[in-house]
Amino acid sequence: MRFISGALERLRSAIPDLSRPKRIEEALDQLHQRNEALENKIDALLRNGTATLGAASLGAKYAKNVVNNEGRIRVAFLIHNFEAWWSLRSVYFRMLTDDSFDPIVFSLPRKFPGSVDFIDEDKVHERLAAEGVHSIRLNDSDPFRDLDRLRSFEFDAIFRQSQWAPDIPPAFDSLNLSFAHQYYVPYEVTTISDHGLDFVSTYHHQLCARVFVASELSKSIAESKDIYRGARMTVSGHPKVPEIIRASPSWPIDTGNATRVIWSAHHAIDTGWNNYGVFPLVFEELLKLATRRTDIDVLFSPHPALLTRIQEMTGSERADYDAFFENWEALPNTAVLEDGRYLGPFQASDLLIIDGLSFLTEYQLNEKPVIHLSRPDRSEPNRFGELVFAGTHELPVARVCDLENMIDGILSGEIEQKLDAQRRLKALLTEKSDPAGEIINALKADLRPASSK
Repeated sequence: MRFISGALERLRSAIPDLSRPKRIEEALDQLHQRNEALENKIDALLRNGTATLGAASLGAKYAKNVVNNEGRIRVAFLIHNFEAWWSLRSVYFRMLTDDSFDPIVFSLPRKFPGSVDFIDEDKVHERLAAEGVHSIRLNDSDPFRDLDRLRSFEFDAIFRQSQWAPDIPPAFDSLNLSFAHQYYVPYEVTTISDHGLDFVSTYHHQLCARVFVASELSKSIAESKDIYRGARMTVSGHPKVPEIIRASPSWPIDTGNATRVIWSAHHAIDTGWNNYGVFPLVFEELLKLATRRTDIDVLFSPHPALLTRIQEMTGSERADYDAFFENWEALPNTAVLEDGRYLGPFQASDLLIIDGLSFLTEYQLNEKPVIHLSRPDRSEPNRFGELVFAGTHELPVARVCDLENMIDGILSGEIEQKLDAQRRLKALLTEKSDPAGEIINALKADLRPASSK
């Protein structure tokens, strides 16, 4: 920053006529004073390494690496949605052990549907830290200053977590990130409805060097809405698939019950998008079931955007939901999963109850039964969605009172589990055995000079 002061002094001496108009002289003095104040603030931040970069050693590392990264491919991971971290986690950790890469993670605030402000950067940062990931915190009151900080690293590649521009500060819009090659791994394993194909027609997708997809069928479906007709899509497999299959079981409810159920609820509870969410139509019935069946653990896993939508509600509707959560959390056999760590509960549970969307596919990778609570106005599945739904037990929301009987029937074996359909789905999604390796090799092919490969 000292160069700004020097430039001002050189400007004064080089153009002496500027000393004549007093207003210009005063303006230059004010700018000089503001520059000194800014330098003092930056010096204070650098003295206190935890203010922005976390540990002092981490700050020292990054300060050095901004100048010289020894020819490695420098990659930024912009993380605002910890719940979807599992789509990129193995890519990041593999890069850490590969001398070709210099991966750096940044935590961002987010604004999911229902939120008024950008929030939760602190939670993202803390949850990443719990996973052993040190993130640089981009939480400035002026996000464009954070963008300047990001640019200072001279990245070769950037991974952003989703195509939904309103979810993150405008400073990190795809156009503003075009100083580096942008890559995209979808946060969901694959889209199951044509309404989920927005990702191939957004500006973010169109500016990406590559979009990595789970299978040839995923690519074939998406090509119809892609202006490049699939030319920038790479079939890598999805990195989340092996994460789900290999996860260690964990369960947050300590009752000793033999039966464990996950209930997942999407945020699309109104009309106009994919119309999969049924939470307002079923939450009372699920509370009654959990209260009545103390022999069954029920872990509620709401979409994070469902929670933000509820938090912004008012009146009797908000009061009803507040009462639900209070009563739910008071039961000994229930809990709410809010930290995004769902892979362990997937392994430890026996059955999933869900309206949509991503878990419909993901839970079947462990070959366990899925009850799909469906709305009559939901969007129609695409070809991949048909494969997904073939492995589920559909229960129209109008018949939610039959849920308990369906659970008992499936777990007792009276209702046959749809294992054949689930195994076909799993086989399709595991054709690529090492998705993270496929993605890393693609970046090497794109970004490393041929002489250094």
